[in-house]
Order: sequence, then structure tokens, then C-alpha cells
Amino acid sequence: MIFLVGMPRSGTTWVAKGIDSNPAVHYLHEPDSVRRLNVPILITAEDIEQYQPVVDEYLSSILEVNDLKVLGRLPFFPKQHFSAFQLQINRVSVYASKGLSRLMPSLRNRPPPLFRPRGDFNVLIKSIESTGRVKLLANSTHCSKIVLLARHPCAVINSEIRGEANNLFSSRTPIYENWGLFENLLQSSSAREVGLSIDSLKGMSIAERLAWKWRIFYESMLEDSKLDECLLVYYERICLAPTEEFMRILEFLGLELTEATSQYLSTSTSSHSDGYYSVSKNPEAAMSSWKTQMSENDITQVLSITKHLLTEGCWQL
Repeated sequence: MIFLVGMPRSGTTWVAKGIDSNPAVHYLHEPDSVRRLNVPILITAEDIEQYQPVVDEYLSSILEVNDLKVLGRLPFFPKQHFSAFQLQINRVSVYASKGLSRLMPSLRNRPPPLFRPRGDFNVLIKSIESTGRVKLLANSTHCSKIVLLARHPCAVINSEIRGEANNLFSSRTPIYENWGLFENLLQSSSAREVGLSIDSLKGMSIAERLAWKWRIFYESMLEDSKLDECLLVYYERICLAPTEEFMRILEFLGLELTEATSQYLSTSTSSHSDGYYSVSKNPEAAMSSWKTQMSENDITQVLSITKHLLTEGCWQL
């Protein structure tokens, strides 16, 4: 199994579908957001022995997840483990299931009838839930490689705030009021070093709370990037040089850059959609939109907490 892991609103779906364009890849879209993994959202090296069996058992049955969200993320690409007929039937089934679920919400969680993959293929799992669980994934016998995707904190936080304002998330609890999540994040070394607490977080602005969330997860990603199984990549670098960065990602995963991937990159970067979950984005606009959409006060607050981590050239203001 190969993984793409990143914080929400980091461009993970765009990158994941680019990897999925390879004919040897079978893609699972955020299965741990559907079938929950009973492991804390942020783990330390001391947690591995306790939670490793849970992760191993979870991954051993991951192909049994048949939710529409997990298996129905479009576009579909030609695959070596599906015939052209099977692929077309799957595509029609997904479109029909999505249409019916909009007309009849009671059908939303009903799995679509799909052909299952057969033969040799690489399972690609994309996750926005397991950014802090990478050590467990890397330590699993089911895992071969993990790509970690990072994006500028202001871009991530601006998108999260916009999503909450427009009620685009399924959770009824705003992410900046998810105190259970913050309780787990308080176990991080940086939170302990500054004496961060739930009370101090509640006294902060929304932007400051989200900045701390980004900082703690990114620090975890930096630590995990030292593992042989992990490669840390940056959304902004991919925007600046899509083909070169995808070649680097695919080489790390043991895959080739195919014509389908080149076509996907060309199509997804040559048009622009303002749809919140769209993968068609003008790279320059997607990289820097936060600079005009975010208030100066929010930017200042976010940078006061994260600026010391923004050492990448593509992140310089």
C-alpha cells in the first residue's frame, strides 16, 4: 500500500488523483473518514506498541470498504486491473449513485454496485485524518511508501475558515471548536513547551487556534519526513512545476509518469473552477488567493505562530 497524507485543504485530492491516473493504482479516497480508525489523531513514538496492532488489522481489511465516497471519486482513469467495459460500468454506476443520493438522501450511504479490482495493483490511500499517525502507517507491514503533502498555513486556514462560513463541512462542530482534537494536540512537545491549554486556546481568535493546529501537525510531518518510507512535498512547489514534482513523487512511489498523468496535469491546471472541492485550479491563483481573501489581522496572527517554520523558498512572503 502507498499513502498520500496531508492536512485538510492542502491540495491532497488534486495530487492523489494525479497519482491515481497511473494504470497500476487502485485509489481509495479517505477511507479513514468513513470507517474510523480507533487511534488518537496524533501519536508519539511511545504510542506505537499500543496502537500498531489496531492499524495493522485496519489496513488488512481496507479493501472491504465500499462506500461511495471512498470508491467513487471522479475522474476515473484506465486501469490494468479493470477492463474497459468494467471501468465504464463503474463510472456509470458512480454517476447514477451520486444522482440518486442527491434526489433521495436516504440512499447516500448505500454502496454503489461496482466491479472490484483483480490482479496486480498498488492500493493508494489518501488521508486527511492520519497526518499525526504516520509513524504507525510507516511501521505497518502493509505500507511501502508515504507521501506527506504540506501547504502554506495561511492558505490552509483561509480555506478552512471559508469552508466553515459556507457550511461545506459535514461535521456540526466547527473545526476551531473541536476541543477533543485540541486535547490530543496538547500532548505534542511544542504545546507542552509553551504551556498551551484548552483555556488558553479558548481565549484565542479562530485564526490563532487553527494556526496552532497547523503548526503541531506540520512539526509532526517534519519529524516523520526523516523516515525512509516518507517523502515530504509542498503544494506550492507542485503548482510551480507540476510535471517535475509529479515525476519526483511517482519515482519515490515506484511508479512511472504516464501519458494519462501528463494529460491530467495539463487539464487540471489549464482551467480554473472556484468550486470548493474542484481539482481544476489555476496554479498561481490557487497558490496565492489567501493573500487577497484573508484579513491582514488574521495573516499576522497566523504568521506569529508559524513563521519560524516557513523556511521553504516557495513559502517566503
